[in-house]
Amino acid sequence: MPSADEAARIDPDFAEAHGDLGAVLGKQGRWADCAAAHRRALELLPGQLEATYNLGVALMMLEDFEGAEPYLRRITELTPEDPDAWYRHGVVLAQLSRCAEALDSFERTLSQDPDHEEAHAMAARELVHFDRKGEARDHLARAMALRPQLFDEWEELADLWHEVCGA
Repeated sequence: MPSADEAARIDPDFAEAHGDLGAVLGKQGRWADCAAAHRRALELLPGQLEATYNLGVALMMLEDFEGAEPYLRRITELTPEDPDAWYRHGVVLAQLSRCAEALDSFERTLSQDPDHEEAHAMAARELVHFDRKGEARDHLARAMALRPQLFDEWEELADLWHEVCGA
């Protein structure tokens, strides 16, 4: 059986081979190559859901938030029941300083997955922009209860905790 890379070379017009190659490259952290493979898959098969999502994620990982936003928005339109799609779209919106939209995305995530600790943390970040510190504190407390090591992994959360709690 050929590898994803071989399959894409053997049949360069086979969208699924490019999508598979992109998935492998993403797992290897080769985000630029991953994005290129998913772009090719979408050229060959426009609207392909998995390639759309994976291209958005690859662009997000490359910190091309403007580029990632339309792909991740499209995924929320196509799969509104997917909390991770809402979460990733929210992260991109937050990076673009589109705070109200980002908060809405995190709230949508949490309405579907109340235990999504990263969404609680990101919602807290956005709530601070609206001076809603009590709600931000509640989200941070929930994030910490769900995964205490999150504060060690994400240094910014400790600063945010001090900001909203005054301690």
